[in-house]
Amino acid sequence: MLNIGIVGLGFMAATHLRAYKQVEGARVTALCNPSGRHLDGDFTNVAGNVGATDPVVLDMAGVKATKNFAELLDDADLHAIDICAPTKAHAAQIWMAVCQPACPPPAKYPVTTSPVAAPM
Repeated sequence: MLNIGIVGLGFMAATHLRAYKQVEGARVTALCNPSGRHLDGDFTNVAGNVGATDPVVLDMAGVKATKNFAELLDDADLHAIDICAPTKAHAAQIWMAVCQPACPPPAKYPVTTSPVAAPM
């Protein structure tokens, strides 16, 4: 079983939750959002401009919720962190996920769908 934590709980997180439900062996076991929004697993009021429109409600049984990204990093049960936060936060969050508490090996494997850096 691959235990996944998600940071940033907006439209992209709702989209990824839909996808994880279809992946055998993947389980979302932690949520993180500094604002506190959607930490109850209810994404029914989250909308975007692409993808499905069906409401997403995550069964929170066995799912940890926090406003603190450091707590997500410290969760020994997590294997990967899906970074769905605003794009400007991606590079720092990827670095923290890979190198906390020390490098190597990666502490957590980051997942992101956005570029990590601007082209040179």
